[in-house]
Amino acid sequence: MGPAPTSTTAGAVLEHFPDTNAGPPAGAGLCPYFHEAVERLPADERDVFSLIWYHEVGQGVPKDEKRARALYVQACDGGNGLACRNIGKLYDQGKGVERSESEAAKFFDRACELNQSDGCYRLARAYEGGKGVQKDEQRAARLSCA
Repeated sequence: MGPAPTSTTAGAVLEHFPDTNAGPPAGAGLCPYFHEAVERLPADERDVFSLIWYHEVGQGVPKDEKRARALYVQACDGGNGLACRNIGKLYDQGKGVERSESEAAKFFDRACELNQSDGCYRLARAYEGGKGVQKDEQRAARLSCA
């Protein structure tokens, strides 16, 4: 078995599946390297994001939605809009957390502030339907055009 992938290699692998719904390929076997990268570095956010996905779906590690949420929060606090959007989705779906439309909207808002387009879209839908926020169709329309 050759040397462990470097952070750069792991990031390059991640670029082959940028859609978080697709995730890493089955049997990728990289999770131990991501754990190591997280422990050693101020890790490349793509490596951290992939590690989070592994925990969220149980790919190569036991499924641990609470750990995934904690890691998403860390990435969101660090300015990763996609992580903020994903926390919003967890709250919207009640996945690993108690379902909360207001918490979902809060994280969609943060994602939108970080220019994450799907976060803006989801926040617009929240304002449109008054889900977790006061209904505001004008704000929903502005967010939809953002």
